[in-house]
Amino acid sequence: MASAGLSRAVGKIIIGCLLIVGVINVGNVVANEKISPQVFNALLMIMGKPVDSDDDGVNDFDDDFPNDPAETRDTDGDGVGDNADEFPTDAREFRDSDGDGVGNNADPDDDNDNVNDDLDAFPLDPNESVDTDDDGIGNNADPDDDNDNVDDGVDNCPNLSNPNQLDTDGDNVGDACDNDDDGDGIADGNDLCPLLSDQAQVDTDGDGEGDACDEDDDGDGVPDDQDDCPGVADTGVDTDNDGQDDACDNDDDGDNIPDADDNCPLVANNDQEDINGNDIGDVCDPLFTNDGDDDGLVDGEELACGLDPNVENNNATDSDHDGIGDITDCENGGYAVPVLSMSGYNPNDASKVG
Repeated sequence: MASAGLSRAVGKIIIGCLLIVGVINVGNVVANEKISPQVFNALLMIMGKPVDSDDDGVNDFDDDFPNDPAETRDTDGDGVGDNADEFPTDAREFRDSDGDGVGNNADPDDDNDNVNDDLDAFPLDPNESVDTDDDGIGNNADPDDDNDNVDDGVDNCPNLSNPNQLDTDGDNVGDACDNDDDGDGIADGNDLCPLLSDQAQVDTDGDGEGDACDEDDDGDGVPDDQDDCPGVADTGVDTDNDGQDDACDNDDDGDNIPDADDNCPLVANNDQEDINGNDIGDVCDPLFTNDGDDDGLVDGEELACGLDPNVENNNATDSDHDGIGDITDCENGGYAVPVLSMSGYNPNDASKVG
């Protein structure tokens, strides 16, 4: 045991000697507890050779930074020498970039540019805070902030890449960053025609595209430039063959009487005759066009003669016993049955028909 202790002592003396002559590094030896500072100092006294690795005038064992001539002490033990540490007694801080007395670790705005560090692309540079194109150059110093190869001075969207520089409304704000591309006072997000000025905002077919920029306003599948009725869905019918679909023709039958005033809007009848006054012109009134029982007399005639329009009549029957068959009676404007037998019938009242 004594022999082993002696061996260790001799070893430490040898290490000390090697340290003194600079063969091995003092920091590594002391850190690994190969030799104690006391032993080393004793060796220095015996050998008469002090060690100052960084030549800063402070013995390595008294120097917290034996290899850094600019530092010797780290009072707060934060790893930053007192000379460089702006808060040498505060282990939580060592730098105050903006000189406001608040260390960077506690300061939310290290460069005091009024942009918090977590939002500042350059938290330690008071002249920069934004780097739009992430090229490492702040916008203030960068001649092309959005990196679209168009210098900021002539770029109509300096903070948004738009190499084509499209500016629909010519307001010097590129479409890429203009919230009203056509300059009609309606924001693009709400504009039915964002690239064409359209203050009316009419959308006939409700497809979300304004008529001003819709090639098929009525949504009938026929382009406006080929559509007889570009603002109304076509019916495919042109009653009077005037080249205008009935959907937008205000005189469908071409009798020069507007449909709204025409008692037969789909059948030409310039005279607008309506013998029974039911607001349906005679030429289109079923009473004068329909023969329900196929006996050769239209329903209106049979009603006028007091006959049933749903029962086929012929001249073999002489309902009024005047010696003339019912059919002939009606055709001659007579009455097939005695007037007195017709309850409420008035031969002078046109309303009797229908």
